[in-house]
Amino acid sequence: MTSSSTLPSPSISRPRSIADPSRLPAQSRNPSRIQRAELFDRRRRQCRDLAEALVARAEYLLPEDRALLTAIYRDGASAREVALLSGATPRSIRRRIRALAQRALDPRFAFVIVHRDAWPPTRRRVATELTLHGRPLRETARLLNLTLHTVRRHADAVRVMYEAARAAATGKGDPANRDNARHASGSRR
Repeated sequence: MTSSSTLPSPSISRPRSIADPSRLPAQSRNPSRIQRAELFDRRRRQCRDLAEALVARAEYLLPEDRALLTAIYRDGASAREVALLSGATPRSIRRRIRALAQRALDPRFAFVIVHRDAWPPTRRRVATELTLHGRPLRETARLLNLTLHTVRRHADAVRVMYEAARAAATGKGDPANRDNARHASGSRR
């Protein structure tokens, strides 16, 4: 039998720069620390920008939804603090905040904000209730004293205009959809 000293070492040989960290420049010894700091700063900036966008868009929400978003994102209250004040559970408050934030950050929300002043009054009210206030079709119909068919028709028109605008912005679009968007917006050829 051979002795263990004559056998090759089972360890994998590494390049000298990796094996000996003292030979690396000071920055390269711990690159993850610098990267983590930059990433954290970027995340913090993104979170701050996101909070500012949510507070700005909260202006178009219902008053109770606006109060909730501004309490969380502008005033810095926690879901638990808001839950204690409102008598709800923190879990339900977090769920509601998540739903409100998703709705407010949806591109359709911004589309309705920008374009609704150019629409006929009924379409403007329907889009406001459905998209900005987050009401269901039937509740919107009841609230605005419209038929469900009328609410659906206006909701479809807004959806077609949004899709046409999105397709035009990306440069991709079906000419048939653009014709539908012209028809939905009330313009003639």
